[in-house]
Amino acid sequence: MAIPTELVAAILVFLDPDHVLNLRLVSRAFDAVILDPVFAKKVMWRYYGGIVEPQAVLKNGPFFHWPRAFQEAYSMVYLVKEEHLEARVSSSKPITLPSCFGSLSNLKLIQCNNGGFSGSIPAEWSSLASLKVLSLYNNTLTSIPHEFGNLSSLERLVLSNNLIEQIPPTFNQLRNLKSLNLSNNRLTRFDQGICTIPFLSILILSRNQISSQIPDSLASMYLLTILDLSYNNLTGPIPTTWKCNFLSDLNLSHNNLTAQIPPSLCILPRLQHPNLSFNTLTGPIPETWSSPQIRTINLSHNNLTHTIPASLAHLVFFNDLDLAESELTGEVSDGFSGRRCLIWMHGNYLMGLDTVEEWVGVE
Repeated sequence: MAIPTELVAAILVFLDPDHVLNLRLVSRAFDAVILDPVFAKKVMWRYYGGIVEPQAVLKNGPFFHWPRAFQEAYSMVYLVKEEHLEARVSSSKPITLPSCFGSLSNLKLIQCNNGGFSGSIPAEWSSLASLKVLSLYNNTLTSIPHEFGNLSSLERLVLSNNLIEQIPPTFNQLRNLKSLNLSNNRLTRFDQGICTIPFLSILILSRNQISSQIPDSLASMYLLTILDLSYNNLTGPIPTTWKCNFLSDLNLSHNNLTAQIPPSLCILPRLQHPNLSFNTLTGPIPETWSSPQIRTINLSHNNLTHTIPASLAHLVFFNDLDLAESELTGEVSDGFSGRRCLIWMHGNYLMGLDTVEEWVGVE
């Protein structure tokens, strides 16, 4: 004789939610009751009615192991007014991000880092019109939904250390995005739509598998301050015309870039740390280095020619120059006399190093 579902519900509603879930396999009647949204809400009210810290269940708690009905019930009762969500969970089994967070319209920040979350980011999250910061780094997420272009308020997106293979073309609709970090994923191409995001100032796509050329439109992103495309398979020349007047940190190292270093790159007024090392760049080092902000220059492990431009000796705050293994020849300028800076020159054919060693730290 089957037990009436009303009786099952009346009994189970008094149990701890975690104990309730252990009873799903008892019978189909039990399972049907437990997955019923109305029952889930009653359990949450009864067990968590006096909860003081509603986000406690998100931090190494049971929330992410609950069925969807329980997650939705808890979210709509206890998380609906939250503006910030921070979740941590350790599990040997893959855990998916809950779609029910997409109903929390007050959210401005979501952090689910270091959690072992897998699969796709829920498309339902694209409804979060107030969301400004989304940080999901160090998980095993595989895809970003196309609907993410609807996140009109999003300013910072951190998805580093995941398994993402593609950037949706709808990213060009993220008109308020200022910082995008997709380092250490599995991207294979550069989506030029990124270059049309008007306020983007930080772009980090390092340690992927991008094998295309650097688009010219990237060098025209006026507000860029940090650009890191290192450790990819980028090919072809560096764009010849750079208009990124706020760019301070540029890292294009460990790629397959060819041709010469464009002079327009060297005159960017706020450039501090250009790193073009470990490529196959050719030709002379430009004479046009003029940014008063430059601190370090790394051009090591290339196929450069000629000698070190004398203009480098006149940079005001300059303190580190790496030209190792770059095939350079000629005489080192005596303009470095009296300067306190480190210069790495091994693996070249330069003359005058015995004198330079008295002025600078040469290795």
